[in-house]
Amino acid sequence: IDDEYPILIILGLNTASETMHETSDVQINKQTYQYCEWPTDVVSINHYRIDTFDTNTEPNHININTSNEGKEFSRSIIVPHTIFMFIPGNPGCVGWYIDMLCTIVKQLGAGYAARAVSYAGHGVGENIVSSNAHCNDNIPGDDNCNSNRNNNRNVNRRQRKSRIAHTVDGQVEHKIEWTDCIVSEMISITNKRSTSDKMNTGTHGFPFKFVFLTHSIGSHLVQRMMLLRKDFLLQTKLIIHLTPFIRFDPTSSWTKNTLSTIANSPQISISVLKAMAAFVSCLPPKLVDLYLEKVANIPHEKDRKLARELYSQTKYAQNFLELGTEEIREIPEIYDYAALRLIGESCPINILYCRQDHWAPLSHMNDIKESQKSNLIPKSISVEYNDQLLHGFVVYPEMITPVVDFVLKSVKNIITTSPDQMQMIRSNL
Repeated sequence: IDDEYPILIILGLNTASETMHETSDVQINKQTYQYCEWPTDVVSINHYRIDTFDTNTEPNHININTSNEGKEFSRSIIVPHTIFMFIPGNPGCVGWYIDMLCTIVKQLGAGYAARAVSYAGHGVGENIVSSNAHCNDNIPGDDNCNSNRNNNRNVNRRQRKSRIAHTVDGQVEHKIEWTDCIVSEMISITNKRSTSDKMNTGTHGFPFKFVFLTHSIGSHLVQRMMLLRKDFLLQTKLIIHLTPFIRFDPTSSWTKNTLSTIANSPQISISVLKAMAAFVSCLPPKLVDLYLEKVANIPHEKDRKLARELYSQTKYAQNFLELGTEEIREIPEIYDYAALRLIGESCPINILYCRQDHWAPLSHMNDIKESQKSNLIPKSISVEYNDQLLHGFVVYPEMITPVVDFVLKSVKNIITTSPDQMQMIRSNL
């Protein structure tokens, strides 16, 4: 467990079952696994329960045993019925979002968990940003994936494909493999629980469900995933998009033309950003930190540290813009209404918009409302606007609370929506 994110102890949780044990905690685990041959930062957030137990009568605990005043204690994962699957926007690093995700899981209580994944080629360290095969040394595949479990011994012999890190198609493939691993992980955890444990969590074993939570371009990746993998869509009970970059049509023509010019001249843009990254890497860290605090208005030291480490890497700068410029070239100017209709007929989609956002301007929200009036898309797609937020809300502590509130409200609305009500929504097409 990273020192920045210690175990958080919560007493007296209201859980899905009246028979839950007295104490549970939330644990954040940060790891690096390989997906599509690329070492990738991933985060898992789980509720654990802490209780005394008898090793002779309860042998099936997934536990960490300690001795406290002569008593044996068990720490075991509370099998979740709902897993938040978080995919960030570019610059593609989950590190900025951990506190937000932890708050969501804590407030919803036992039965909820979260998984988050960075982008391939997006992170800190030569082993993560480089496409050289030798950088795979000592980075395991996720053992929850059957493909990785079978190939871990040969992983250093395989060449990474740059298209995984540099293209939208590659990043979609990367997230699909990650999601497959989470499915395998949840099946494994559930199968290790005793029947009584499953009943205590209120999950009854299967099926667990996903809530896909995205920011910015992450929304486009998830939309693509849902169309490619119907099994993911059927296992998803809610999709939440935060300031989604799902179409490229800024309100300002100047902004649109400028970004399009940059996107259509990627090598020039990449060369400039790589030169800037090399320059930043030569500056004293305290000077860069002061700039990020006073000019970029990033108040938290750990957020500034991540930004400083990211943007002082020339290879990261290349990966960031290779992908970023392709996003602008590939994302359509109008909504993919067929995709929204197909996904919205299967599960609700809640979308949050904010002010001064050329990636997800207010006009996009109005287009959704008009499309619903003409029955192009289902009523299960809901939108909300918050003029107190910015697109990069995650680095501003005062903006996290309203975003968390939006997520919690979205989830609670689904909990109170019966299957019959959902069928009624779908029938109003």
